[in-house]
Amino acid sequence: YRSFQDAYPDDWQEILDTFDETRIASGPPLTVAQRSQEFTRLTKKVTSLVNMATAKHGFEAALLMCGKVVNQDASIGYIHTTSGAEEFWASRCRADEDTMVGHFKAHVQEVPDNLDWKTLADHIQCIKVSMTLMFSKLGGKLMAQSGTFPWKLLPAELACHHFVMRGYPEDMLMPGEPCITVAQPKCISDLDKREHVVLADALRSGRLTIK
Repeated sequence: YRSFQDAYPDDWQEILDTFDETRIASGPPLTVAQRSQEFTRLTKKVTSLVNMATAKHGFEAALLMCGKVVNQDASIGYIHTTSGAEEFWASRCRADEDTMVGHFKAHVQEVPDNLDWKTLADHIQCIKVSMTLMFSKLGGKLMAQSGTFPWKLLPAELACHHFVMRGYPEDMLMPGEPCITVAQPKCISDLDKREHVVLADALRSGRLTIK
């Protein structure tokens, strides 16, 4: 190993990383446990890299990572901030770390065409997927802007399609309704965790419908 490092003093780490990436890409599909192990290994590597950059150069980072395959990566999620960015999620995104991981998963994870959205454990993803499919089944399309679910514009989308939402839970923030703790309504993150659960449950049970 030392001889290898001496032979490639500037490139040995990159060669090993490339070999590892090639091994993973060319190998058989990973099991759920193997994906979790690879993800943990990656988070450690990336965290070490950004922390080193912070200490050496004063670079700061706010990092979100997750797996993109719904059925395999439900438990895979990671969030990290360097010392100078510790309050970033709360101050800029108005959300705690668990909520941010949930939003990120809902944003990037692939949803198979035959997926039963009622079985999704992630409440935010359940809400987004179910409402999108409801629009689709009625011949409409719930337009997302820059990949963001149009929660704030949901009333306008319903009106534009001449659709009616029935059974929305009581004592909950309505889509686009101003939130006391947020200057301007933005997205589903304006709802708290309890409201995520209540809304997802209303959709799963069929009490909340779009017609």
